[in-house]
Amino acid sequence: MPMMFRAESVAMIDSSKCSGCKACINICQFNAIHHHESDKKCHISIKKCVGCGVCRNVCEVKAIALENRSSHPEANAFW
Repeated sequence: MPMMFRAESVAMIDSSKCSGCKACINICQFNAIHHHESDKKCHISIKKCVGCGVCRNVCEVKAIALENRSSHPEANAFW
């Protein structure tokens, strides 16, 4: 049975940099990223993100960064 472990990091999007291109949504295999019509930006669900960083690699505007999971109470609860 395949098993996936969460990384020590979690992906976060800087909304001031996000262009809303949705490239990160298309690459995320964990369905952790969604586009919100209200602000035309992408947002990451901390509960679904495993911290693999693949989304960071496709972001042309460098709006996605990996941050320490323990610094986010919501993400740390899923460690």
